[in-house]
Amino acid sequence: MASIGEFDPLNTRVPATKIEVTVSCRHLLDVDTFSKSDPGVWLKPSRGSRMREKRADFVAGCLGGRLIVAGGLGNEPSPLGSVESYTPGKRRWEYLPPMPTARCSSASVQTPSMLLVIGGVAQGPSDAVEALCLQENV
Repeated sequence: MASIGEFDPLNTRVPATKIEVTVSCRHLLDVDTFSKSDPGVWLKPSRGSRMREKRADFVAGCLGGRLIVAGGLGNEPSPLGSVESYTPGKRRWEYLPPMPTARCSSASVQTPSMLLVIGGVAQGPSDAVEALCLQENV
């Protein structure tokens, strides 16, 4: 029998480790989202909790307990500069100050205190690097 640290590929028994995972989802509707028979569920929010602007190809992050979406493409052919935040406790989207450079197809990097939006496409490829810092995170 193999002990921890040894593995015989010709032996059909594979050493295994039991792992316990705990998932916490705050501010969700009272739904059994992770029963043993159903590993997940998609929740469809009400109309009141949809983004204020339709957007595709945007960046997203989480700052101060809020979901942040920035830029992207809307109904017009030009990129969006708008930024919105969703606060689960309020269950609504709110506008934040727009990005200085409207763009889509950007990359993003998250730090504990800021969301960086990097590059993307404005009228052409963009070299802009801008950071959103929320007042409560400064």
